[in-house]
Amino acid sequence: NGRRMAVHAPDGRVRIIDRATGMDEAVLEGQRGRLRRTAFNADGSRIGTLDLLQHLRLWDAATGRLVADLGDRTLNFTFSPGGSRLAVVMAADLREHEVRLIDTDTGSRLSAVMVNNGLQAVGPAILFSPDGRSLITTSRERELHAWNVDDGMARATLQGHAAIVTAAAFSPDGRRIASGAANGGICLWNAESFACEQELAGHDGAVETLAFSPNGQSLASGSHDGTVRIWLPATNASLAVLPDVRGLTAARFSPDGGQIAVAPNGSGTVELWNPAGVERRCTLAGGIVGQIAYRSDGGLVAAACESTGQGGGVRVWNAATGEPVDAFRENSWAAVGVTFSPDGSRLLTTSADGMVATWDVPTGGRLMTIASGYRRLPRSTTAVFNGDGSRVAYAMPQLVDAATGGAVATLKLQGLIHSLATSPDGRILATGAAIGNVYLADFMTGERLAQLSGHASSVRSVAFSPDGSRLATGLLDGVVRLWDPRTAKVIHELRGHEGAVEALLFSVDGLRLVTASADGTIRIWDAALGQELCVLPGQGDHPGALAVSPDGTRMVASTSDGVTRIWGLSNAEIVRARQAAATLGRDPALHPDHGPATGR
Repeated sequence: NGRRMAVHAPDGRVRIIDRATGMDEAVLEGQRGRLRRTAFNADGSRIGTLDLLQHLRLWDAATGRLVADLGDRTLNFTFSPGGSRLAVVMAADLREHEVRLIDTDTGSRLSAVMVNNGLQAVGPAILFSPDGRSLITTSRERELHAWNVDDGMARATLQGHAAIVTAAAFSPDGRRIASGAANGGICLWNAESFACEQELAGHDGAVETLAFSPNGQSLASGSHDGTVRIWLPATNASLAVLPDVRGLTAARFSPDGGQIAVAPNGSGTVELWNPAGVERRCTLAGGIVGQIAYRSDGGLVAAACESTGQGGGVRVWNAATGEPVDAFRENSWAAVGVTFSPDGSRLLTTSADGMVATWDVPTGGRLMTIASGYRRLPRSTTAVFNGDGSRVAYAMPQLVDAATGGAVATLKLQGLIHSLATSPDGRILATGAAIGNVYLADFMTGERLAQLSGHASSVRSVAFSPDGSRLATGLLDGVVRLWDPRTAKVIHELRGHEGAVEALLFSVDGLRLVTASADGTIRIWDAALGQELCVLPGQGDHPGALAVSPDGTRMVASTSDGVTRIWGLSNAEIVRARQAAATLGRDPALHPDHGPATGR
């Protein structure tokens, strides 16, 4: 409570002083010599002193009376949160240390446990749970050990780190344990089941300290790599798992967020899922799917399939029933990219052989076909409609009529086009070039509006924020930049990726930016502050397909273990979903490692 303080005097005595008056309240008369450590318990009634000869004593802080002489060979000690228990690490032999649990009222031993010494001279790390009923120990090993305080019985061994554990902390509510390792990895454990629920990756050196915020919503980690990182653990917790979906080649939310269309890797199908109940609604025969698109009203879903013939080409289905649209049943035009016009009357496709085409949705007839200039169109390049669907931009420096394919304007830019994006109002076209420049142009006339310069490598991806006030660019060297398109000035530079940034997605409120890179990671950023919030493992050496829900609260992605998960982009959404599931009395697919039975 800050009322007293202990002072180690030059003569070797320890004085207990009233901070308000500066007067001595007590003197630990039997204490002499230099001290290694001293500490009060929570209510200030007891104080422990450990001298350089490893001798530990427990004192009454009000009177200075010696409560217990706990002997030498003491390596470390810590009081329980309530102050009624004292954990003492005693050197036993070369292989083991003894952790004794002491009653601070009487100084008597309550229980003891034997732990591996781990070749650590200072003894194992010891950590009480907030309620004082459990104890966590670790000693230069990859595991943590949980014990009952009252009887010293082992509760569990926490295994999951790939390197020795170097730091640990309980959340204030005692429901989670955070542990950090010498390789920079952090695990978040359920303090009841002792299951590792999350892994936080980002540090490049040993994690030396961990601390939860008082409300338990964030975690701070300090590392030997010289950085301190603030994590929002709930942001990095998956809401659900899509059972039996291993890897993705494409994914898209419906416009109302009530459906997810995914193309599992190697399945040759498109699956429609209910993200709320995590139920598979139907499976659609497709092919090797490169991209998925929904019509703006959500009534139709289309897939670009690289394989031609049966189950291939441009495929369109009724999103509610899964029935194929007759007009596209016989279509065999192989495709890698597909998008609907804003009014939903046309489809725009890019093909594996470098062709760009538009289609009339009601009839399935091809309206126009033009060559992109590439023998094989890069996946990073796309083709886009303008706001009213009358213009198309693609990998050549010109705008064409969406119905006829005739050139209507020439774009003034340099270098090969590697990425394209349309502003939310459909009036501005952003083009990312191989030489590192980004050009903004009027989508009707082709007039150049601005040039964004300063990139050190080619621009692999571009995206406007939902309100058009920001433009994100992803580069070949892994750097992401946020621009003000009105002033052509850089707002933030985001560093963390080590490979080409192939995809950029904003949340609906523009506050979150999701980036996927060829380094195998997916990162979530605070777009307003330019800070990294969390890192999700990617899919090998190339990012798995990902999509953000229209309300900006959820994301679907497949990560390095091949499991497809629904992630929450807001802590509030995760809390609401878990509370709703608890109210219904069922364990939902909100557990990060276990999904419900597959819906058929």
